[in-house]
Amino acid sequence: MRNIVIVDAVSTGYNYVEDIWRRGYNPVVLEPQGGSEDLLELRRSSYSLFNREPDMISEADSYEETLEEVRKFDPMLVIAGSEGGVPLATHLADDLGLPGNAWANIDKMIKKDAMHQALDDAGIRSIRGRKVKSAEEAMEFCHELGLDCAVVKPLRGAGSAGLYLCDNLDEVEAAVRELLTQDSFFGAANTEVLVQERIVGPEYIVNTVSCNGVHRVTSVLTYKKIRTAEGGFIYNTMETVVRLEPGHSAMIEYALKVADAVGVRYGMIHGEYMLDKNGPVLI
Repeated sequence: MRNIVIVDAVSTGYNYVEDIWRRGYNPVVLEPQGGSEDLLELRRSSYSLFNREPDMISEADSYEETLEEVRKFDPMLVIAGSEGGVPLATHLADDLGLPGNAWANIDKMIKKDAMHQALDDAGIRSIRGRKVKSAEEAMEFCHELGLDCAVVKPLRGAGSAGLYLCDNLDEVEAAVRELLTQDSFFGAANTEVLVQERIVGPEYIVNTVSCNGVHRVTSVLTYKKIRTAEGGFIYNTMETVVRLEPGHSAMIEYALKVADAVGVRYGMIHGEYMLDKNGPVLI
């Protein structure tokens, strides 16, 4: 029976395990090292949902050891079961010569600063921003662009963890200082954060799936967030868009260009976009 390795089969990714069995293959779950307490709890709860126990392996202390352990299974695919599994799954699939995305594009795929630079390089709309290591650098950026409000976020994250929509520069400064004392959702220290100009407009999710560079839209959703007492933002409502209205078609065309710009040829993108007077933009 051929093996399919799933890196970090958590959240909805746990469904891959049963789906692989039903298709006549053997699932192998590769658990990465580390993670925040929230992520570790998510792993535990996801594993408890398995209908039957798959083969389980753990990430080794070195990438080379992990690669050799995975090679023993002679996998036909190595796939990510969650956002956190994308780097390791991409690296392994690339080194094993399996269908997947180029490891050389990994920063563009997962880091928000590199992602927007890739959009700019491709000649499509991006959000002006700067990677900063201190509140002072954040203030310099805001003054340079004449911004009186901004968005502060981790370079890499999931959901709305660590996201701050700041209404003034005092809030920008406080958000940067706060984030730099925290770890990311994936367990790494936030030694740098991203400060971006703030875009105002309705927010959407465009989900796509890609195979050999061909992209297809699977769903479009609209959502709203609410501010927490700490100043962060969390999801409040989400609705599926069942009828395309003015601006939606342009947003979908833009989303497909984003997939090309960041180098995704295989797999899924859960892209968050905003529509303003200038059209769609990845946020």
